[in-house]
Amino acid sequence: MERFAVISVVDKGERIIKSHSLLRRLPDKYARLCLKYIPARKTGLIVDNEESLELGYIIDVPGFLLDWNKLTRAKRLKHILGIEKVLKELGVKHLCFPTLYQYLTEEEVLYLEGRGILVLDCYIQRLAGLILTLKQLGFIMRRDMPFIEVGIWGADTDTGRAFVEAMATRVNNMCIGGSNRRTLGILADQLLKSTGLSCRVTTDVRTCLNSKHVAVLAQPVETRYNLVRPSFHINAYREHRGPGLMTSTDAGIYTIDMGWVESPRNLSIDFRLEPWEGLGVLEGLLYNVSRVYREDIINKRISYDQLTRVAALYGLYPLRVQGLVQDGIGVHFDRVRMEYFRYRKRWLNNKSTSSNNTP
Repeated sequence: MERFAVISVVDKGERIIKSHSLLRRLPDKYARLCLKYIPARKTGLIVDNEESLELGYIIDVPGFLLDWNKLTRAKRLKHILGIEKVLKELGVKHLCFPTLYQYLTEEEVLYLEGRGILVLDCYIQRLAGLILTLKQLGFIMRRDMPFIEVGIWGADTDTGRAFVEAMATRVNNMCIGGSNRRTLGILADQLLKSTGLSCRVTTDVRTCLNSKHVAVLAQPVETRYNLVRPSFHINAYREHRGPGLMTSTDAGIYTIDMGWVESPRNLSIDFRLEPWEGLGVLEGLLYNVSRVYREDIINKRISYDQLTRVAALYGLYPLRVQGLVQDGIGVHFDRVRMEYFRYRKRWLNNKSTSSNNTP
């Protein structure tokens, strides 16, 4: 089994300071001033407990924490060379980087791949986790599913179509939107024939997303939109750059970046993994042990059947989707369930009160 590395950008430099022989002796203020001079470093070890085998490593890159997008091309290259150096020292050829598109340009990725390093963005696995999350949310809301309104923007893309197929047999009210009306019309006709669901088709993002209980973005949007409560807003586009555009962050409205999958129990890691780090570790493991998964990544085309196959791999280990991830923080389904039923109870009480007051 080939070893892999996961780049982490969630630690804010703490691990680098603690693992550095000099920085850990300095006051925190001065240690952080020195971070910009420190190249990429190994800060964590991933071990298979059953076989006492090193599977991979956690890599931290200080440059990503220091106004990375404002650095000159030469300074960025210096940190990229640092990544290459540490990976070669570790004998690693597979680099898992879940937030890849926030930091590296296509040119920088191609440079690493030209040096024999395969860069994995974890995108297919992130989508598979989102599909499983939607299924669990559908189970929580099963009483109200016939009345749930869903908007899927970017349904004319492979990613958007996968989410349309995932939701089509679970809801009665769906609006699909995108820029290609012809593609959207063909998809709507296919859904009507295969599931009996009649979808509204639109090329206007507001019409697609406003006042929906579930809003799926397969493409970024440049406009704000409203969500009713309780709601679940899902970011499914590849170039993940934060929580997206919403008019509220109140409890009961969730921006879902990915599903929160538990870590394999037979692994030993130097510290508790944050959700994005956990996604990178799972990517490295699945890429190594599953030929089917490797072929899906090589294929690159996204489909609902493909995401279902990836999600099924979790059951073999077994791994459980324990919640959702919002702004990098894991939220257990228990919390979502409690908030959902609290708002549902309030809505039913208000409805009952309104009926009693009607003359």
